[in-house]
Amino acid sequence: MKESLSQRLPAWNRVRALLIALAMASALIDGCPLPTPRVRARLPPSLQELTDRLYDAQQIVLLPVQPIKDAFSIGQRWALFSSTGGIRYRMWIEASAGRGAPWVLLYRAKDDDHAYMRETLEFRRVLNVWNPSRAGKKTSYDAFTSWIARTALLSEPSFEEVRVSMERGHILERGEAFVPLATFDDVVVRRRDEVVQ
Repeated sequence: MKESLSQRLPAWNRVRALLIALAMASALIDGCPLPTPRVRARLPPSLQELTDRLYDAQQIVLLPVQPIKDAFSIGQRWALFSSTGGIRYRMWIEASAGRGAPWVLLYRAKDDDHAYMRETLEFRRVLNVWNPSRAGKKTSYDAFTSWIARTALLSEPSFEEVRVSMERGHILERGEAFVPLATFDDVVVRRRDEVVQ
């Protein structure tokens, strides 16, 4: 005799409850606030070892759900510039020894080779000052450019100018890469005599 829907339903309810519990547990483990590699590097050796072990354990526990996370881009970590679609911006900070001298790239977002003051610039509260929204440039952007120019000029006496600009681009699906459009917006040049007294 064929089993009725009402007879099969209790088993499905248990399976569904188990799947929901597993999804919640994996999200909780994935979202565990472990220190980033940059933060871990500043910890005492004993805490570095502990956080490395916790990170390894987290990866092992999440291994069974990793294919699902990869397929659907599911994760509990926030990543700078990971959203796709539309025009996005990547900030550049450059300095020059004066008019006609070449520009030296100090900082470019997500560029390990040009990471001047990265920890400060990418800190969430500072990021909110310069990172444009969908509505465009923040009202605090001009004050930010004066501050960062003054900071760079005071740290390097050979510089005479600092240029801050926003490079237009697109972000590939799943935040895999930034594709520049070779166009810059909100270009601001600050000279030493303007920002350093």
